[in-house]
Amino acid sequence: MNIDVYKGFGLILIVMGGVLALYTYFILGVNPLTALWIGLVITGASILLTPSQAPRRVREITVFIDKILMNITFFLETLRIFGNNLFKSYDGNVYIFISKNYIDKIPDDVEKNFIIYIDGEPVIRLVSPINKDLVKDFTEPCPAIEYVLIEYLDSADRIECVEEDDRVVVRIIRPILPSTSRLDKTIGGVYGVVTGSIYALMRGETSINHVETSPEALTIYMRLKK
Repeated sequence: MNIDVYKGFGLILIVMGGVLALYTYFILGVNPLTALWIGLVITGASILLTPSQAPRRVREITVFIDKILMNITFFLETLRIFGNNLFKSYDGNVYIFISKNYIDKIPDDVEKNFIIYIDGEPVIRLVSPINKDLVKDFTEPCPAIEYVLIEYLDSADRIECVEEDDRVVVRIIRPILPSTSRLDKTIGGVYGVVTGSIYALMRGETSINHVETSPEALTIYMRLKK
């Protein structure tokens, strides 16, 4: 049986996640680490079952990122760490900080750790797939978001942006990826990661307040830290 590189990667995730989940369960019992390995198995299965006829960029980039983010969300829910976020850029990369409490500022001495504590509460740091190199030819967020979502990922028909003071509304018209309430509440899904990361690169620290969906559009409401 022939298997392409993409599906081969999914098979590796299934085997690796399964072995690690069993090992962790028998040594430590049911805990957040076990949930993470199970998430790898689910991600691998999703990749393996994704039809090969789908457009290559959407299949291998957009869908893959969506599955990874979903399983990260399950992991965060297990730890009860979700609900508030902060997108912040460092040297051309963007990091997403997630906490159950409102995040006002990330201390400079701990800002690059995977887990930090602010006022005694844990905050998780994720690395965004969106970096400065991807949008280096743009100086304004809206054209950059349009390029990434429409031309690069081919995941929407068009977008509309409205920026007023520290408030931003980005409307994605006819998004291809389905909206999921878990992802929307955590980091806004793939569309939230793209818009939040690009605004963080070009405007500074950014938070996604909430996401609204309708049959025709997905609307992301953000706040900028001027």
